[in-house]
This record gives sequence, structure tokens and C-alpha cells, in this order.
Amino acid sequence: RTKSRKTSTPRELAEFCVKIADDHKAENIIKLQIGELSVVADYFVLCTGNSEPHLRAISQSISRGTREKLSIRPRAIEGTPASHWILMDYGTVIVHILTPQARDLYQLESLWGDAPSEEVLKKLTPAKREYYYNKILESAISCSISSISEKIIDKINIK
Repeated sequence: RTKSRKTSTPRELAEFCVKIADDHKAENIIKLQIGELSVVADYFVLCTGNSEPHLRAISQSISRGTREKLSIRPRAIEGTPASHWILMDYGTVIVHILTPQARDLYQLESLWGDAPSEEVLKKLTPAKREYYYNKILESAISCSISSISEKIIDKINIK
């Protein structure tokens, strides 16, 4: 007899990854909701491991946990403990496991500074939520205009 498993939402998957990272003593765990800002994923989970073995343990535990409990495997795993940064791509959720030095160097939080953590989003007033929505919309329109301009320039140059 086969048990049917409930499909996890991106939020549930991100929370599950946060819990596993926390269970394995990862530090400075942040879950960013980036779905409104990017087509890359719905969530980023960032965490810090203090050594190469610690990075390995966190990534292996997340991979094993998602496989065993949620029947989900990462689409890709990039990096190694020796590179000080492991990226686990689950499609809707991307987990970044970094050493403190790599986290300071790459400052992913500042790159995604417009992406408030989910905890912050819950506390925003409707006016602030509208502000974020408008910023996202402006960014999307700007990207579309830029993309269209590049296509026109390419066609003109091809003659």
C-alpha cells in the first residue's frame, strides 16, 4: 500500500529547510520572500555554517530531510564545502549555506535588500505593502523596456 504525500508549498518547503538548518546549529538563518521581486524562486533561505564539515552536515541533512519527509530532491546542488558556499536549488526555494567569511564577502542580504523577510511582511501596514508592490511593478516595467530596447538595437545592427 502506497502512502500519498501532500505536495508542499514553497513556503512550507522553505520553513522545513529553515528548521533542518536550525536543528543542525546553522547560524544567522534568514528566509527571504523574493517571489514578488524575481522569477528565480519564491524564497531564499540563507544560513551560516562555521566550518567545511558544518557546511557539509547542513546541506546533507537538508537534502536527506527533503527527500525522506517531502519526497523532494534538489534540482541542482552547486558548490562544495571547500568553496565556502553551497547552493541547493529546489526550484521554488533556493538554499544558500555559507561560511561567515563568504557571507560577509557576498552579502546576499544586501543584494536582495528589497525583499523583506516574511516576518517583516506580516507586520507591514497596507500602505507599506502597496509601496513594495509599486516598487516591484516599476522594476518589472523598467526591465521590460530595457529588454525591448535591446531587441530593437539588435535588429537595427543586424542589417
